[in-house]
Amino acid sequence: MKRFTHPFTTLSRPCFQYIACLLCLLLLLAQGLTHAQGSDNKSKSPIVLAQHPDAIRAGYMVLERGGTAADAAVAIQAMLGLVEPQSSGPGGGSLLLYWDAKQHRLHALDGLARAPGKVSEDLLLDFDRSRLSIESASRGGRSAGVPGTMPILEVMHRRWGRLQWSTLFDHAIERAQSGFSASVYLESVLKQSRSAGPPYAIDQVFSTNLRAGDRLTNPEYAKTLRLFAQQGYQGWLEQGGAETMIYALKGKGIESQLDISDFITYKVIERNPLCTIIFSVTICSFPSPSFGGLAVLQTLKILDALELHSPLSWNFLDEQFVHQYVEAARLATSDRRQWSGDPEFVRDLGEDLLAQEYVQARAAMIGSRSLEKIQPGLPSHLKLGVLDGEPANDALAHGATSHFTVIDDEGNMVVMATTINLNFGSRVSAGGFFINNVMSNFTSNLQEAPLYPVETIKANKRGGAANSVDGYKRAYTSMAPLIVFDSQHQPIAAFGA
Repeated sequence: MKRFTHPFTTLSRPCFQYIACLLCLLLLLAQGLTHAQGSDNKSKSPIVLAQHPDAIRAGYMVLERGGTAADAAVAIQAMLGLVEPQSSGPGGGSLLLYWDAKQHRLHALDGLARAPGKVSEDLLLDFDRSRLSIESASRGGRSAGVPGTMPILEVMHRRWGRLQWSTLFDHAIERAQSGFSASVYLESVLKQSRSAGPPYAIDQVFSTNLRAGDRLTNPEYAKTLRLFAQQGYQGWLEQGGAETMIYALKGKGIESQLDISDFITYKVIERNPLCTIIFSVTICSFPSPSFGGLAVLQTLKILDALELHSPLSWNFLDEQFVHQYVEAARLATSDRRQWSGDPEFVRDLGEDLLAQEYVQARAAMIGSRSLEKIQPGLPSHLKLGVLDGEPANDALAHGATSHFTVIDDEGNMVVMATTINLNFGSRVSAGGFFINNVMSNFTSNLQEAPLYPVETIKANKRGGAANSVDGYKRAYTSMAPLIVFDSQHQPIAAFGA
């Protein structure tokens, strides 16, 4: 038998992440199809899924008090900021999908961290136009953006919460004061982070010989949560929370570009979910500036166009199927790298890139051999000219996130992805939490030949790539909360990465 080979070396790290993400999603999708075809029973039992048992416990405690999925989500995020400080917290940003079972409607809230209003024209250029290293731009003061996690929790709770806001932080505050056990993962990422770049606040917060199981407390975080619980985001601002963050960033690498007005003007944005029909079910994810949802949906859509039948029949040990699967992921990756960006600044092409005619054309490119060179596509009806050259590069760095799903006894659902970008973000802490390094999610024009057609620019004053930096802009993200719906538009599976 002829030996099957594939040039996996051409795949970027994010592409491998999508492949792993898709493998998990396909298993859920197959289970969902089985459920949709063989059962009409809808579970009303509450469900909480999170990456840490303490966060799961916090969510269930709220649901047992009669709280909604939105109430539980606040408690879960508060706990994650304590027990997984490397991945998320008040210093980061979040995306969420909310399924309103009574209204039968899906909502998408964008609470991503945002660039300061005053930014240099490129991440790798200082204000005096001297060239910065990627390490300098990716950690410390320059890397921090305006966090959005607490604002998005407030908006979600105001619209869909039932319990009193101040009570939702009680469990996390108690654990921050009494202590929690360090996880194996926390020990692991601390070792990795100390060996890569300046530690900044990491060594101030954690013992250099921390081991899994060690008891940790965080009284500063308890104080911060108590302020959020009693006075909300506005009260946190009025009590100097933003000033504390900005002061902490001073003297940490390249100077921070944040000022108080960036925090005051921050807004959570409601966007239209990105949905498409694949294999007889509807899958919805987050639109731009998330490229993760687009990449997942487009990969599946291309596989559907190849007429591979139901995912129930797919064989991941079959070399021909694996070849088609990887090629579909490569095509989707080239598109999302080229076209994804903040829709307030560049045109959102998500629906165009999922259009059946376009997907069929991309699927037709997949043959028996691996494509040597993949260029981003361009939906023909847009008539924006011809792209020539290599697709835009990825951001300067790739992140680590946390994800959780909550379903209450009424069927309401929160699917939330939350991050401070890289592990420990900027590596600078304030108020007991780490501050994001979201600016490293932007693309540097110094690293690529920008190919974004001028006609697609909405307000990208500096031009360049779709994901190039600009004031008040949100960088693209790989975070992808997803919900699968059956033919009656009832949710049958939830997933995220």
